[in-house]
Amino acid sequence: MKENKSKSDNELLLEISTKLTELIAITGIANKEKNEQVKYLINMKFSNSDIARLTGNPIGTVSSIRNGLNKQKK
Repeated sequence: MKENKSKSDNELLLEISTKLTELIAITGIANKEKNEQVKYLINMKFSNSDIARLTGNPIGTVSSIRNGLNKQKK
């Protein structure tokens, strides 16, 4: 039988906050080109793996776009 573990208030608030941040991010990248989606999510401080998950792009593509943006800054 499974033991029911309840989450603390802080854990629940963190989970809700994370979900809301992702929802805002998804709304923000709607109808944008792939490079613009990645750039927007980078500015929101998402990791490459999270960006790949949210956009459906391979992580290698996300890494390449991020690296290209970093080279442009220099």
